Amino acid sequence: MSPAPRNSAIDMFKGIGIALVVVGHAWALPEPVYQMIYSVGMAAFLLLAGAMFKHERAAAAPVDYVRGKLMRLVVPAWGMGLLLALPYIAALALGKFPPDEFVLRLRGTLTGSAINEWNFLSTPLWYLFCLFWLEVIATALASRGARVAGGLMTLAGLLWIAVSQGGATWSDDNPLEWLFALHSVGSAMAFFGAGLWLGGGRSAHAARGGIVDFTRVPMTTARGLVLLAVLVGWTLAVIYSPDVPNLSRNRVGMTPMAVILNLGAALAGAALLWQLVRLLPPSRWLCWLGQHTLPIFGFNYLVNKIVLMGAMRTGVGAARLAHWWWAIALLELALLCALAWLLDRTGPVGDLFNGRLLGRLRREKTRLA
Repeated sequence: MSPAPRNSAIDMFKGIGIALVVVGHAWALPEPVYQMIYSVGMAAFLLLAGAMFKHERAAAAPVDYVRGKLMRLVVPAWGMGLLLALPYIAALALGKFPPDEFVLRLRGTLTGSAINEWNFLSTPLWYLFCLFWLEVIATALASRGARVAGGLMTLAGLLWIAVSQGGATWSDDNPLEWLFALHSVGSAMAFFGAGLWLGGGRSAHAARGGIVDFTRVPMTTARGLVLLAVLVGWTLAVIYSPDVPNLSRNRVGMTPMAVILNLGAALAGAALLWQLVRLLPPSRWLCWLGQHTLPIFGFNYLVNKIVLMGAMRTGVGAARLAHWWWAIALLELALLCALAWLLDRTGPVGDLFNGRLLGRLRREKTRLA
């Protein structure tokens, strides 16, 4: 049996989302652009992940489902993290890198640390570890049904946010990272749970399911007015919020009002993106981008550092380079796409880094299906 065809709207959602993440990590980003991107970037991915959770499959075979997520999320994160460690291993062998710092960074890389000084330029990989835990929790609740599981996770996430926000967070202060970015799961659970509740559970690549679906729709006056209203709401929330969420640090907002505004901005921004991909014609490039988010996540900070070092070596002052932030962001995205394209042609390595089953296993699974 051949696998179900991919839904282009879902892939485009991921494609636009990962492009926003790359731009959000670019150097010298203007503050308004930074606020807009961070208001929705990771939250949109978490909402989509919840909406795509396959609760029937998880309830029927929970061990197999969790094992599959381990292979598709944690193992690729380990693989990319160890590849990023190679320059540090070389420096360690040459006596040019402190052994104690190497151990610290190795531990942080393998456990999903989001602190730059505690990993091998692998900070964005925290998301893959965090998502694994969310999938485990959703699987444990899957027998209750998608809506109940989503509601419970949303409630638990909101309660966690209510008691953990304000001032320094654990991720800022605690020098020992929790296993697999566990410290970030509480806040992220609110978004994943909301997506699960809204999606209502679905099969792989399904367009329909629950309140949120990814069927293509034509633009109408009513849809245009709804889009405009959501856009206005998102804009106002971003403008009036005193800070931006940083889910990798378990931070949604530093004050109660900031938490409310940032939650609203995240939901409104994700809703805008959801409606746009349903209205836009299929884009082959955005679909490809959405199918290669893992290596783009994994190597984002490496490319970011290479581009920044190269820009500084040109002799152009930092103030002048800041005017070209958009060109730097586009260059980083282009380099990441080229790297993902090359990795995709390395056979098993490309499969591993993209969270796909290795060739032989994939063919065997297809044959049994």
